[in-house]
Amino acid sequence: MAVDRLAELTKRAEDSDLWADPEEAQGIMRERTRLEQRIGSYDTLVRERDENLELLELGEAEKDAEVVRDAEEALIRLRQEAGRAEIRSLLS
Repeated sequence: MAVDRLAELTKRAEDSDLWADPEEAQGIMRERTRLEQRIGSYDTLVRERDENLELLELGEAEKDAEVVRDAEEALIRLRQEAGRAEIRSLLS
C-alpha cells in the first residue's frame, strides 16, 4: 500500500547512513515525493467527493435544483478525474 511504502521511505530518509550514498538517497527522495503527490491527489478527490455528496443531499432536502445540478456536475468531473488518476497510477 502506498501509505505503508511512504512510511518506510520516510523512515529510511531519516537514517543518516542513507546519505552516504547520494544516488540511493536521491532515488528514495524522488519516490517519496511521487508517493506524497499521489496520496495528496487521492485525499483531495475523496474530500471533494464527500463535500459534493453533502451538497447534493442538502440541495435535495431544500429542493434547490441549482445546488443539486452543481453538485452532480462536480461529481461527474470528479469521476472523470479519478479515472484519469487511476490510469496514471497504472502506467507509472
